[in-house]
Amino acid sequence: MTEERAVDATVAAQELLEAWLHMSLTIRANRVLNDLTFNQMAVCNILKQEAAKGHAGLSAAELCSRTRLLKSQMNKELSGLEKKGLIIKAPDKADGRKIIVSLADDQAAYDQEHARIMELFGALTAHLGSQRTYELALSLKAATDAADQYLQGEQKGCRYE
Repeated sequence: MTEERAVDATVAAQELLEAWLHMSLTIRANRVLNDLTFNQMAVCNILKQEAAKGHAGLSAAELCSRTRLLKSQMNKELSGLEKKGLIIKAPDKADGRKIIVSLADDQAAYDQEHARIMELFGALTAHLGSQRTYELALSLKAATDAADQYLQGEQKGCRYE
């Protein structure tokens, strides 16, 4: 077992920033996503997760909330996904004013992008080991939750504690 050592908070924050930027730039530079934008991939992934739970789809407002995209950005992404035949928009049966977005039956473009990303993360898992990868995923989720809490507090004029 490795021994934990004290690390200066500024050094830790800088290391996290560098790791995040390096991973983001590596993924973009190597064109891991070819046919879908990052935002389109996020929307499809959310819709796929919801379908796996047995849900018929989500409203554009719910997708905006989950992705943190502005309404105008979401409309652009949904239009692009609709042109690619990846999503279907249908009126909400309970509230005809709402449009429900769901994945189309033919998800080949999404499946190809997903497979490419999973190949990369499979290689990372093989390199790091399953346990370390899992711990990294949990750490990233915790960091994302903390960042979200901080940023939401900042928008409300509060400081994160």
